[in-house]
Parts: sequence; C-alpha cells; structure tokens
Amino acid sequence: MTDFVRLTPLYNGSWFARARDTHSIALIGPRSIPILQDWEDGALDWQAEPEPRFEQIADPAAGTPWWMEPKHEDWRAQLEPETVVWVRLMFRLKDKDGTPVPGRSKGIWRIGTSEIDAHRILLTFSERLGDVH
Repeated sequence: MTDFVRLTPLYNGSWFARARDTHSIALIGPRSIPILQDWEDGALDWQAEPEPRFEQIADPAAGTPWWMEPKHEDWRAQLEPETVVWVRLMFRLKDKDGTPVPGRSKGIWRIGTSEIDAHRILLTFSERLGDVH
C-alpha cells in the first residue's frame, strides 16, 4: 500500500519542498526536503540493480555541470545518504515567469548512497516511502 503525503514547493521554481500536514511531517520530518527533477533524459534508471539510481556524467566541453553551480550549493549539500527526496517529472515548457513546468510526482524516496563531484552526480535510492497527493 502506498503512503500518500502532501508537499508543496517552498516557492515557484524551488528545489525544496515542505510537508503540508501532520501525517506528512510524521513520514518525512519537519524540515524541507530536496526536489530531484526528472527530465526523462535517461538520468533516472528505475530498473538498475541493486537499487534505482539517478546518474549524470559531466560533459567537459560544456563547462561546469549544472549540479556544481553555486545556486545549487544548499540543494547539493542535502543530498546525503538517508535523506528523503521528492522525485518529480519536469517539462521543458516554461510558465509565464520562465520557470520549467512541473509534472506528476514520481515518489518520495530515501537516498541510499550519494556521490557528487565535478565529474558526476550519482544517487541510489534505498526505499520508496510513498507518493505526493
């Protein structure tokens, strides 16, 4: 049985979300959690063994990878093992403010392992805690 939680981004375009009710706080805690954006570009592999994973390799010709940009420092710092993240589909369409349009939730997950450096970002997911309602 899937446990449903109620989350809301901290603001439009935020990389963090917070629980909206006591049930959700009991499941994920009172702190805001990182949002992991799924652009359906192959970075997320739900069939990977032994655990689902998110991996992107930096393109040296492209310069600094997006995850190492200063604006993502707080987000990156929270992506530690045991951290809860919200995986959310994103669309390339943009709203009136130029922010990418979010799609459906792909679940609330607990990070198993985390390797982040200038060459790649690799997160494995150890547990699916539920989904966003």
